[in-house]
Amino acid sequence: MSTKRFDEIVESQRYDIWRYSKLLQTVDPRSKIESNQTSWTPLEKIGKCLVKREDKSVTGSHKFRSLVYQVSSLKEKGVGAAVLSSSGNAAISASYSANPDEIRIFVFLSNKTAPSKLAALKTENVIPVLSSRPLRLAKYAAAKFKLPDLRPSVDPDAAIGFQSLGFEIFEQTADKPVDNIFSFATSGASLKGVLGAYKKLIELKVIDKAPKLYGVHSSGELTVGGDKHLKTIEKICQESGGALFEISDQEILSTRDKLAAEGIISSNESMASFAAADRLKPEGNTVVIFTGKLWKDKPVEKSPEISRGLRQAESFDDVDRIMDEYLAN
Repeated sequence: MSTKRFDEIVESQRYDIWRYSKLLQTVDPRSKIESNQTSWTPLEKIGKCLVKREDKSVTGSHKFRSLVYQVSSLKEKGVGAAVLSSSGNAAISASYSANPDEIRIFVFLSNKTAPSKLAALKTENVIPVLSSRPLRLAKYAAAKFKLPDLRPSVDPDAAIGFQSLGFEIFEQTADKPVDNIFSFATSGASLKGVLGAYKKLIELKVIDKAPKLYGVHSSGELTVGGDKHLKTIEKICQESGGALFEISDQEILSTRDKLAAEGIISSNESMASFAAADRLKPEGNTVVIFTGKLWKDKPVEKSPEISRGLRQAESFDDVDRIMDEYLAN
């Protein structure tokens, strides 16, 4: 299949994940949730790399791709509620994707979540629950109330939504194929989605081979995520011919200062990815994915509406009371 034929497959008038509806696993058109993404996220030349600015998406991160698809899939299945634990970006994306009249999403966040992230939540669309142990309580809520868990590491629909990122990068670099892609990874779902997109392009005979994927992580204090899914991430990278990179806090800070001098601001995770590409300097055309924006961690003024929308839970009993309150209605 030629690139021209690929152009005929996409819904060219759209710039959200549904541009690639015919290439993603089918979702009933009546269940598709709009993300309000009206243009591709930018692809900018920074140094010797092309940088995919997912931090400039409508929600500030690449998580909008997975959550829009996940919530649309639940809507199609008639599921009325779901659970999500998040460091903030996924919760924000969920709040842009959910309609409480159709599905209620309980988002469990750390008490230490940046106030600016909390302020970005559309609290009228989700039920945000702050806790000192959000992951544990979210797992409990999902099991106790038999609700889907939207964490990318446990929901395969997340990787399907992330395929749109791979297709979009392909379209934006059609004149010069990509050889390498660097991205910060916490569960591996986004890398799995990008690789899945390129595998489909190979099957369709649009391209001959997929780019090498380089997953980036850090054990320092400046980034989110841990080491739990490193074997999964490494396996995905090795399948593509790439590798897993660990970046130190010092490298992140050095890269942040370097790019800030050029007026480029993004999250520490984005800086880690750029640092990895800068360290390896692979041959060929390289894309670095800036997965999320930099949220100011200084306190921001919360409006009364936001304050009223936040709940607090420190025990299973607290979770029971919150869940019963909303699920009973």
